Amino acid sequence: MVSEMCAAKVQRSKGRAFSDWPYLAGLTILGAVPLAGAGSVSALTISIALAAPLIISALSGYTGFLMLWATCTIWSVGQAYSNFVHEQYYVTFLVYVGPTIALTASGLFYLVAIKRIATDLVAIAFGTGWLLLKLSTGVLSTSNPWKYGLCVPIAIIAVAAGYRMRLPRYAIAAIFATLAIVSRIYDNRFQTALFILAAIVVILLGSRLQGRSGILLLLAGLTAAMYLFYPAVAISGALGERAQAQQIRDNANDASFLLSIRKELPMTAYLAGSNLPTGIGSYSAIDIEQSGRALTFVESFTGPTERSEVVYLTGGLEASTLGYKAHSQAFSAILFAGLLAIPFWLWAGFKLLGGITNVCARRSPVPGLTFYMITLALWDTLFSPMNANTHLTLGFALFLVLLALNSRKSSSVPLVAKAARKGSRGTPESLDNASNLMDCHVPTMYRG
Repeated sequence: MVSEMCAAKVQRSKGRAFSDWPYLAGLTILGAVPLAGAGSVSALTISIALAAPLIISALSGYTGFLMLWATCTIWSVGQAYSNFVHEQYYVTFLVYVGPTIALTASGLFYLVAIKRIATDLVAIAFGTGWLLLKLSTGVLSTSNPWKYGLCVPIAIIAVAAGYRMRLPRYAIAAIFATLAIVSRIYDNRFQTALFILAAIVVILLGSRLQGRSGILLLLAGLTAAMYLFYPAVAISGALGERAQAQQIRDNANDASFLLSIRKELPMTAYLAGSNLPTGIGSYSAIDIEQSGRALTFVESFTGPTERSEVVYLTGGLEASTLGYKAHSQAFSAILFAGLLAIPFWLWAGFKLLGGITNVCARRSPVPGLTFYMITLALWDTLFSPMNANTHLTLGFALFLVLLALNSRKSSSVPLVAKAARKGSRGTPESLDNASNLMDCHVPTMYRG
């Protein structure tokens, strides 16, 4: 039965293949054109925004989009109000970053669920546009182009292409392993770890001996093992001289390497809690006393900070600087916008964590890519700054998460039932529409 459905879908796909390419070409070309803030707004963002009423209406019957737009809007309003309170009478990046995340996730989902374009093709086109965007905004002139811009879009393209070619799971895992090696060469330790975990997930998903609970337990065990054994591996020098020097100091201070490497997290969390309910506005400076208290809070977890770290984190405790380093998306959003930023980041965090469960339940058309993007988005939520990539990384991750949430391993029956309640979508064509969410990958994507 499943094979007959896939055969029928392939036949229908031939008739509409030509109509898919304008959307895919537009996704790539428009995504590569920066319009503001080094790509924080691209031509693709504006195009989706212009079609937003149509897209939002079409997706109203799908799970997750009401909360996505509600929480993003609340966050945006909170930031605008905080700016007003702090006499910033202009629109800043922080006011519109929430809606750009929602636009990205909604626009991509619309192409798959409504326009019936294959998930892997959408991912390839999106990744290609992202890669061209980074190249056009100067990533090659940075100190580490792989780490600061090329890694993620190249990974999206490579892995999605593997799924498009229906490669066996060991080949997909090999793609992730290759990406891990390249990331290690370019001193991107956390990306190395994420790629290794993704490769393991792809292999585990192909094993009929492992159910969802078993895979989740194995993943939890592997993650704990990587955390526990990292200090010994770093001390050995296997991760490079910088990691070795950092770990020697952390051992001397009896500090957690994760908080020591990312001191910005406890610092931003402290400042966010200290400036409720309205936040500090968009990148407003804080006074020297508050900056010093935040630094003392950080040292309670990590031990004494060196002079170079004080300058990095606080600007040297000088009045002419901001006094902090906003390097945590969730806590930075709360620091800048106050309480109204919390609903979005709580919702996004729970959805991302739930997305891992759906991947392990084999509900994603591109499981390895979905798992990788979820873990990357979770890392960025805690340990990366909001920048021109935020709406791309988090928007694409939420697109894949909501795709899995609205899909089922066996068939598209739940989606069709939901479409039938909407009336106009309860047609034979909507059956193909919903089954496209799984893209007929189920019989082939787990093969060995």
